[in-house]
Amino acid sequence: MKIALMHGLGNEYIVFDCTKTHVSLPVPIIKKLCNRKTGIGADGIILILPVQKFNSSPVYCDFRMKIFNSDGSEAEMCGNGIRCLGKYAYEHGLTRKKILKIETLGGVKTLDLDIKDNKVKNIRVEMGKPEGIAECSIQVADKKFKAIKLSMGNPHCVIFVPDASKFPVECYGPLIEKHRMFPMRTNVEFVRIVNKTTIKQRTWERGVGETTACGTGATASVAAGIFKKHLNRKVNVHLKGGKLLIEASPDGTLCMTGPAKELFYKSVSF
Repeated sequence: MKIALMHGLGNEYIVFDCTKTHVSLPVPIIKKLCNRKTGIGADGIILILPVQKFNSSPVYCDFRMKIFNSDGSEAEMCGNGIRCLGKYAYEHGLTRKKILKIETLGGVKTLDLDIKDNKVKNIRVEMGKPEGIAECSIQVADKKFKAIKLSMGNPHCVIFVPDASKFPVECYGPLIEKHRMFPMRTNVEFVRIVNKTTIKQRTWERGVGETTACGTGATASVAAGIFKKHLNRKVNVHLKGGKLLIEASPDGTLCMTGPAKELFYKSVSF
């Protein structure tokens, strides 16, 4: 079967086109494929699926996305991953539409593809409104953090720090991810506010570890910053892998704009 290895700002995914072919991926196979020493190597796996016929949603969707973390756990949504899906669908001929609606466990997401020379250069994703946003305190090991918890279709915990680049993410990220406050575990963002329109962010992703970028995390960080009145409604989010633009409309809906790239497309057996 042919697969593509793609990434959004270094956040890598193995993409399977399952629109016509069924693919079974038990947890051991997912772990094997994502292993960077013995497999292909990726942060997760994306399946592009046809829309479920029994879905009662009044919104027409073009495709359905299933996404698995490298540990085999299923995630509700992924901002970098859904941009990879949009690029794959257009460039591999699954659609010629420039506006796509994608069904995810985190809700229906609208993609606006920026096409130049028949290639997808950037993808704007309507990420929806933050849900359950609230301040909280979290005690882990020797530290007590003031945080903002919220959902962008998947759970996030945003912590503002003086210097994200030097923060020991690998120490506190896994402890917060598995804190009893988050029964389904959580993604954790460590964010430095540079000014009202710029932040620097590092993310500990649930089921993966630290990644070079996180689209839902960038969106959650901006939502938290707006909630705390630290940020304006148009913010550049600088991540290890590059930059995302997050914009908030007056009604609270957030949109994310960024690139996706294909590294290779080839046949594999497993």
